[in-house]
Amino acid sequence: MPVTREQVLSFLGREEMDYVQAAETLGAEALPVLRQIIDEGPTPLAAKATYLVGYIEERQDAPSTDAADAVRLAAESAEPVLRVAAAGALRHFSRPPVELLDRLLQDADAGVRKLTLQRLEQDPLPEMEERVRRILEEEPSARLRDIARRITDKIR
Repeated sequence: MPVTREQVLSFLGREEMDYVQAAETLGAEALPVLRQIIDEGPTPLAAKATYLVGYIEERQDAPSTDAADAVRLAAESAEPVLRVAAAGALRHFSRPPVELLDRLLQDADAGVRKLTLQRLEQDPLPEMEERVRRILEEEPSARLRDIARRITDKIR
């Protein structure tokens, strides 16, 4: 049975949302509605929707292009809070899209880069080694360079 916008909003509208419960209750059927909310806003609601997509993806048996597309939409936003939410959502993806990780590692916002690096630190992907090495050379933040160094050490 399709999930309605009202059902999704009943979770997203909570001040202290239980993402695990929302993901279990709504499931992958909520992804089209979540994508629409990410696209249309308002920004605080779109950020919660983006993060919820990650929890839903975490419960899937196989990677979902719908989930990746929804997070990609947030990652392409002009709103830093949505890009941060996109990077946070990727922590729940078993196999995040490499092009999306690459995009977020090049983001102007240090918080976005940090969350993306932390995702790679938990599960380093060899295909990201070149990008992470560039961060070691070009990143202004010593803290982010340290995370990148730990990632390259794990990849070796």
